[in-house]
Amino acid sequence: MKKKEKSELRGATLEELIKQISGVEKTAAEKMRDRATKSVKNVREIKMLRKKIAVLKTVVRQKEFTHE
Repeated sequence: MKKKEKSELRGATLEELIKQISGVEKTAAEKMRDRATKSVKNVREIKMLRKKIAVLKTVVRQKEFTHE
């Protein structure tokens, strides 16, 4: 993920971030299922999605701490 994308995430609201997390997790689950059942062209995509989920959850956690 690029720095610009991360800074855009930090500007998003908590609800938007949670919605993005659920969407990315759903996509990652579909990709993992596809990898297990059939051949996938881009196997690194799952790793990238997992990293994106981690960044999103980190930003959400940071926002939770700053609002307390």
